Amino acid sequence: FAEAETLLLEALENRRAALPATHPEIARSLNNLGRFVQMQGRFDEAEPLLREAVETYRAGLPAGHPEIASGLCNLAELLVARHELDEAEPLLREALGIKRAALPPGHPEIAVVHIKLAQLLQATGEVAEAEAHYRDALEICRAILPAGHPTLVVVVGSLADICVSEGRSDEAMPLLRELLEANRAALPKGGPELAGRLAFFGQKYLALEAWSEAETLLRECLTIREKTQPDAWTTFNTTSMLGEARLGQDDLAEAEPLLLDGFRGMEEREATMPEGSEVRIVEALERLVRLYEAKGDETEAASWRSALEAARLVPAGSDGK
Repeated sequence: FAEAETLLLEALENRRAALPATHPEIARSLNNLGRFVQMQGRFDEAEPLLREAVETYRAGLPAGHPEIASGLCNLAELLVARHELDEAEPLLREALGIKRAALPPGHPEIAVVHIKLAQLLQATGEVAEAEAHYRDALEICRAILPAGHPTLVVVVGSLADICVSEGRSDEAMPLLRELLEANRAALPKGGPELAGRLAFFGQKYLALEAWSEAETLLRECLTIREKTQPDAWTTFNTTSMLGEARLGQDDLAEAEPLLLDGFRGMEEREATMPEGSEVRIVEALERLVRLYEAKGDETEAASWRSALEAARLVPAGSDGK
């Protein structure tokens, strides 16, 4: 990195010495150096470089030139990383307008800006508009990228998340199946990474109340985890999720031991669970409450409700399948 930075600085100095102040090559050097510095987390140093790059592009290129849009995108990406979304949004909107006007329809650079803007809008709660941009990006990506391409997977996954969160099962299911197929193609069969993805998709299917589909994936996941990670807390979380799939199909007799074993296994291994995964214990308790409510056993249901309330007092984070 040190050698690379020296070369980038030298290139910028040489161009400043040899070219007019508004020459696009100077903007390119500023942009390259700014992105390089940003990659290392040095945001305070990157920002003035990227801002000067945009100003130089604007001064040295015709209005509407696609390189101006590229500079705007890079500056917006930095602002997003700094959580300055209000300033980043108009930059991305301007960049998208420029790319659409300057490039042929279906150009991959247009898709990239759609994705960046969609991600920002999703983060600010503008989900409907975010979805529209994801769908525009998906149309382009499907036409130019092979199945399973990482960018295509990102777009499909983002759309699936929106559909799942809104309970739109008919739209979510084919997207989830497409993602699952891409994951199966990319990951070693029978390995822990695949198990993690199976658990992820199983959880999505549970959220959609697609009980049978969830059960199939979770049984496969559990088989892998019991073989490769028999003592891991994630194995017992999978057991609990499988119990929910059986509970959703009104098989209370099979659901009960799965839900009890899953909760107890996680409880015994709570010390090994990473920060943020406390939510998985809360979910396991919620399932047990639903089980005993479904069985009409109010004494057990009340006992598990008390345990659930106590668990909810623990600050919950965001991880863990």
